[in-house]
Amino acid sequence: MKRAVKLLHNPDRCLVLRLAHLTDPHLTSLHHVRLRDLRRKEWLGYQSWAKRRRRLHLRERLDQISAAMLSHEPDLICITGDLVHIGLADEHAEAMDWLQTLGGPERVVVVPGNHDIYTARAWPEVASRWRDWLRLDQVPTHPHDLYPIRFEMEGVKITLANTALPMPWYSAEGELGARQRTELADLLLTGSNMAPNVLLLHHPPEIAQEAGVRKRKALRDADKAANTLRQVDVILHGHTHHNDQRHYGRARVFSTASASAADASFRIFDLNRSPLGVWGISTSLYRLRSGTISTEGQESWLLER
Repeated sequence: MKRAVKLLHNPDRCLVLRLAHLTDPHLTSLHHVRLRDLRRKEWLGYQSWAKRRRRLHLRERLDQISAAMLSHEPDLICITGDLVHIGLADEHAEAMDWLQTLGGPERVVVVPGNHDIYTARAWPEVASRWRDWLRLDQVPTHPHDLYPIRFEMEGVKITLANTALPMPWYSAEGELGARQRTELADLLLTGSNMAPNVLLLHHPPEIAQEAGVRKRKALRDADKAANTLRQVDVILHGHTHHNDQRHYGRARVFSTASASAADASFRIFDLNRSPLGVWGISTSLYRLRSGTISTEGQESWLLER
């Protein structure tokens, strides 16, 4: 842990926790899929991969981005979904192999994306194979049964929400659901408000227009969750495949580009604290450009309490 390290640019503050955000790697290959084994939505997803996605998402980019991210020695790697393409069992096994190259579940945490739970038969595979990295203590029947999940690292509160559900072939929407929204409010709006709250989910937290996505890709109960999500300190999400940061009430929202696309990216967040207990956050975006990873989008702020 880096919690005793003084920050060179501000020696009065100590680095408590370093988080990395990486998302939407779409790392799997469908070259050996037998089309007769696919259901309708899986078949359509395969066609999308064969015609377009296999050229957009390259493993060599992911490997370069992953190595660069690991060089920063993050205490926790936050992956916000879409490790696979169409949610097949072989894909989940391949993704599990990749997760293990990053580290064990004490260092890596995952929230599922809509491609991970592409159809109803995908969820049992996700929950059983990735269970420890999802921070599940059992394999639930429904994808939302055990969510939200909360744990702490060095006083920082990390909350996992699952917005992914099997959807019809024409939809990439997400949903929290009434129970998960209620429990998120209990977790995020009660108790001590001194330590930072970091929320991980796959879909952007705002309604479609505010998130800059089409309705078919939005969080469909975002309006019902707005009062709660606006009170979080940091929200990390994927799904949109582009780099963006914005305010949502008190929350600072960060999306990160696909880790295997042409502009493959990751973010580093340093959470620090002063001797008086004031928390601050510094973040940097690392992006792949023409084979080289460059740093941009550096920002620092103090948490308002």
